[in-house]
Amino acid sequence: MPEKEEETIIEHRKPQLLTPEEVDHLVEQKLNKDKPRKSWRLFPQLLPKNGTRIVQPEEMFSYLITPSYLEIKPNYARINETYHRVIQASGYPRKVEDGWLQAFLNKNENYDISIHIQPSLIEETLAFLHNQIIRQTTDLIASTAKGTPNPSLEIKLADTKRIYDA
Repeated sequence: MPEKEEETIIEHRKPQLLTPEEVDHLVEQKLNKDKPRKSWRLFPQLLPKNGTRIVQPEEMFSYLITPSYLEIKPNYARINETYHRVIQASGYPRKVEDGWLQAFLNKNENYDISIHIQPSLIEETLAFLHNQIIRQTTDLIASTAKGTPNPSLEIKLADTKRIYDA
């Protein structure tokens, strides 16, 4: 006799926060296809006249993680009731003091910070650094010949040579 599928009843009223255990359970259901499948009984407002339908775990997982409202504008995106904005900062300071991001992080806001480092081949990086050393050396010789030596350029050249030799 086949085993009866376990059912979970969920009322569809508004988005709700799930506990970590509920999320783990849903992810486990989604990823473990070898185990017996469970079906979910869903009670949305727009259902057939009998009022119920059986939803497979894949559909339920998509339903749970899909936002109920999505708006995309050139300057922001709104997901449900939360506004999101992407800000890109490229480059970084040579030296930083303690707390250099403190003013930014002290604001009582939610931030998701990610750092992307563009991968490149070692040969490309060495060629780029070699060209930078040539350009910086030329600029340093030109500024010294004019009688206006540039100490920051000397530091930059030394840093580039140190990275190239490493």
